[in-house]
Amino acid sequence: MLALFGLTLLAKGPYSAFLPIAYEPIVVAFGRLYAAPLVAVVATSGALLMEWVNYRLFGWALGTRPLAAARSFHVARGVVRWFRAAPFATVWACAFLPTPFGLVRACALLAGYPAGRHLAATALGRLPRYWLCAAAAVTLPVSDLALAALCVALAAVALVIAGARLKSTRGARRRLPAVPDAATAP
Repeated sequence: MLALFGLTLLAKGPYSAFLPIAYEPIVVAFGRLYAAPLVAVVATSGALLMEWVNYRLFGWALGTRPLAAARSFHVARGVVRWFRAAPFATVWACAFLPTPFGLVRACALLAGYPAGRHLAATALGRLPRYWLCAAAAVTLPVSDLALAALCVALAAVALVIAGARLKSTRGARRRLPAVPDAATAP
């Protein structure tokens, strides 16, 4: 179970947006070894710990001068208005469903949603999700070797995507036009 907890910390950390790791197959694999409720509780505990870190870290980042301006964008104000209509249900649904969770975290931070409520909704969404994944492990008609191969393949795809993102951001920086300095501007 320590291995699952450690993998959860790796998969759900602040860098997870840049290096996506296919986490559900890991939960399925552990569901073959341990009882589904135990797997769900350990996976949810690790996810909550990292979500608390993410919430604090990204909250701090949004308070910095370059990112604080994001709050004033028209689109950001509209998304925050939408989020405030049902914040707990939105966080819960996005924690339960396979959606990019970083977007909900950003909405919660921009809306000033309390961390405790955010974590409670996250827990109530993640626990049944991981429980279902772990319980499905016993019923899936897939061999252990095929499941391990799927985990490795998804991890490889995640690394390729991360590499492509890194390459595209480096290329985008090179293509930006030079900004003339004030002394040479007409």
